[in-house]
Amino acid sequence: MSERRNYRLAELQEIARKNNIDTKVEKTRVKKGWEGQPKGLLQVLWERGWIDQGQLEKYTMDPATDDDGKVLEGAEDWSLRCLMASCLDFAEEMTALQHVGNELGVSVIITPKFHAELAGEGIEYSWGVSKGVYRRKPLHSKRSKESFKMLVKECSSREILGIKTVCKLSRRARAYICAYYALYESKCNGDDTPTLTLPLIERLVKAFKTHRAAIDFDAGFVNGFVPKIEGV
Repeated sequence: MSERRNYRLAELQEIARKNNIDTKVEKTRVKKGWEGQPKGLLQVLWERGWIDQGQLEKYTMDPATDDDGKVLEGAEDWSLRCLMASCLDFAEEMTALQHVGNELGVSVIITPKFHAELAGEGIEYSWGVSKGVYRRKPLHSKRSKESFKMLVKECSSREILGIKTVCKLSRRARAYICAYYALYESKCNGDDTPTLTLPLIERLVKAFKTHRAAIDFDAGFVNGFVPKIEGV
């Protein structure tokens, strides 16, 4: 019955078009509801009893800051992200990447954001050496897809990243890890002046806000492992 009705409607629309008669189609706008939608932080925290319903206007996604970007005192108590992070089950929840690694039988350990120098076994330094070699190669070796693939394999081969080189890069990363651990220990002990190496972790790493590559923040050290290329 509905097919016949649709056919009849299309026939009438065609007749109207041939006779230059305007037609109008009315559609009902359906408002999207909550069913099937993921819960937000506010809803989850409310269900756990963390939300003061009488002061909903105070809650923000991130803690409020002053003009200098410093978190205001007590602002974390009204930050949805901070409140959610304080829930033990949420803090210990595996990320999607860790879950996939667990299914494959491997452990995925996430290093702190913006601190690439801590990456396990100096992987960021190894990547920096490979990029340093790649940048020194002539342009004609990067033009075609096949030559590009061959060049990438060459830059990450054992000839470039040998065992001795990788061990030195890993030792560099461990030096940073020890420095950060010393800072952590000093904070736990309540010391006012942390005793750190690597010039106070490069002045406490200057409050990084972007991705850091080893070839950028430690170029002199990384380029020391890049083989010299004639004519460059």
